[in-house]
Amino acid sequence: MGPARITGAPSNPSQEDAACTLPTERVLTTLLALACALLLAACGGGSETVPNGPVQLTEMGADTRPYYWVGESFDGLALTYATPYKGRFGNLMYGTCELPTGLFAEGGCAPPLQVQNVLCTDGKAAVALFSHGGGRAARAAKALRPLNAAARRAGSPRVTFDRSVLC
Repeated sequence: MGPARITGAPSNPSQEDAACTLPTERVLTTLLALACALLLAACGGGSETVPNGPVQLTEMGADTRPYYWVGESFDGLALTYATPYKGRFGNLMYGTCELPTGLFAEGGCAPPLQVQNVLCTDGKAAVALFSHGGGRAARAAKALRPLNAAARRAGSPRVTFDRSVLC
């Protein structure tokens, strides 16, 4: 009488190893591929174009506080963001920039031109112009004009370049 044989068990040990490890290898390979795809997606490499609104010109035009701007476009840049005063500051931005996105994305970006309207404590208005250089802020200062009736009554504002207004 020979050794006992269990019915349904493979007769060759190498078949048993293959039967047990093959599905495990496939599962691990699939999980590894999925983890890599998720990691790459989370790390970014993409970007988001900002600013993309709002542009609230109607509200700013009707406001009793003065607003200054350089028009609906300037130097080839469209007006992409305009909000009324929040506290002492109202902002208009021209052009866009690419904000990095993803899990490990850092930093920010600045639009090519920002016109920052400032209400000073003495009741007068001032404007700070922020730009990447190339003379754009100086050209914007020459093109600066009233957006609303309050700015027309107030006259020309004090202007600073690439720094906030001290007033």
